[in-house]
Amino acid sequence: MLSQVNFRGKSDKMKHGFIGFGNLARAIYEGLKEEEGMSFAYFARSRKEVPIPFYEKLEQLVHFSDVLWLAVKPQD
Repeated sequence: MLSQVNFRGKSDKMKHGFIGFGNLARAIYEGLKEEEGMSFAYFARSRKEVPIPFYEKLEQLVHFSDVLWLAVKPQD
C-alpha cells in the first residue's frame, strides 16, 4: 500500500490528480484504482463518465492533489 505521511505524522490517502482524462489517464487510473490508500480526481475540458470527482478549475485540482499526472496530447 502506498501512503503519505504528512508533516504532523498522520497517514493520509495519496491524492492523484489527472490533467486531462483520455486514454492515457484512464489506463493509469485503471492500474492504480485497486490500491488501498489512494483517491483520484481530474480536470479536463469536458466532464467524463467516470467514478471520480471532476474539478471545474485547474487550481482546485492542484490544491487537492499530492501527485499530478499531465495526460494531455501535445498541441502545436
